[in-house]
Amino acid sequence: MYKKILLVILFIFMLTGLTSPAMAKTCCEKAEEASATAIFADAVFIRPFWLACTVLGTGVFVLTSPFTLIGKNIGHSAEVLVAEPAINTFGYPLGSY
Repeated sequence: MYKKILLVILFIFMLTGLTSPAMAKTCCEKAEEASATAIFADAVFIRPFWLACTVLGTGVFVLTSPFTLIGKNIGHSAEVLVAEPAINTFGYPLGSY
């Protein structure tokens, strides 16, 4: 079971790495060359933080979605808890922060 989970996570990271250059041109108006230090800091510290925020936000969204349906603000909740962290995780080229 542990190996299957590890393979799925590895596949997601590989897939994300292959699509990042294609997304870089569409998300940013001007893709500038980043320094190695900026890319390293982004890959080691910033992206894992936003990935954790995306996972935790998705969990909170799922748990609170019945209440947000009652309050009729599920779109705003999805935007804040899931979409924004996901865009910050996968939407920009490495070193752009």
